[in-house]
Amino acid sequence: MTTKLELANEELKRKDQLENEFINVAAHEFRAPIQPILGLAELLRRRKSGNSAEGDNKQEIEKLDTIIRNAKKLMRLEQNMLDMTKIEDRSQAKRK
Repeated sequence: MTTKLELANEELKRKDQLENEFINVAAHEFRAPIQPILGLAELLRRRKSGNSAEGDNKQEIEKLDTIIRNAKKLMRLEQNMLDMTKIEDRSQAKRK
């Protein structure tokens, strides 16, 4: 019985490690496309702000603001995912 429990415990540890690795990779893969989207949108926003904010230009600035706001939300989500895996890794290390 003890052997079965030990084997099951080892299997759970292995699955936890695989899960953490997956989340880590997914978070980094999130960052790759988000950074250029955010950077380019902010660059366009600054250029548009230098022009008069009337009519079409004002609408374009609002759309760029929406892109920037949502890209930043995705960046925070990615960072939260990484933080979660770090916390879980520390928690598992303490149990060993």
